[in-house]
Amino acid sequence: MSADIFKTSNGERVIVQKPNLPIIAAGISWVIKHVTSGELSAVFSTLTTALLMYWALLELFWGVNLYRRILGAVVAVMSLNSLYS
Repeated sequence: MSADIFKTSNGERVIVQKPNLPIIAAGISWVIKHVTSGELSAVFSTLTTALLMYWALLELFWGVNLYRRILGAVVAVMSLNSLYS
């Protein structure tokens, strides 16, 4: 018996969702980080990491299915790794 990681609690299959605000903001912040330099770039680097971590925790605890929760856990670990490396 294999678990379908894309099934929601309602039995629907969700593979792709419309991006939510934290991930959109992280993308915008990432672009700004790469087109600026110096202190401003460092601020947007930190903001990007914080927004990705926020999004990851939302997915980890409230993701619609197992796939989204695993994705949240992976992004959270990668975000933490980027803070300490």
